[in-house]
Amino acid sequence: MISFEFLVTSLIIVLIPGSGVVFTISVALFKSRKESILAAFGCTLGIVPHLFISILSLFTLFSLDNIFFEVVKYLGIVYLIYLSFSLFRDKGILKIENKNLSSNNYEIVLKAIMINLLNPKLSIFFLSFLPQFISSDTSSLLTDILILSLIFMLMTFIVFVMYAIFASRMKNKLFKSKENQKSIQKVFAVVFALFAFKLVFF
Repeated sequence: MISFEFLVTSLIIVLIPGSGVVFTISVALFKSRKESILAAFGCTLGIVPHLFISILSLFTLFSLDNIFFEVVKYLGIVYLIYLSFSLFRDKGILKIENKNLSSNNYEIVLKAIMINLLNPKLSIFFLSFLPQFISSDTSSLLTDILILSLIFMLMTFIVFVMYAIFASRMKNKLFKSKENQKSIQKVFAVVFALFAFKLVFF
């Protein structure tokens, strides 16, 4: 069940930058390493509902998934646009760090969870991805899916933390001036807007 092919494929998928990776990196750049690890944790938690949906779908054959997919899809679009707009206005969780202000760790985790939670493509991905690595003669389909899901989540968290540590180390080199900080912040705003655009035409 836990094959080399599964581990390699999962690693490649996790390494591909998505909205969760972008959020984690941006928190590492604009906040701190500790907070970016919290963001990585939140993004990993955001995967959990999609895994449960995928598991249920394998047993219920997508009874109401079309409606669910559309609702979550447009909520996700609105949320990404909100993040993009906040960054353009130099507001929100990713604003330039102020050393005199305490960070709201719960807010970082919540926003990280929301980013992956409101990405309906994850449910479709897990539904099509996980069954490929489960034997057709398995005696416990649910157990196999849960084990693979937990491994995927662990890999996601580890890779996101690696992204966060790398971004944190690059922070001083990238942020040599306020102009650089604001320019990078605008880049992240555009990236979030592009993710929203991509969801519209998914």
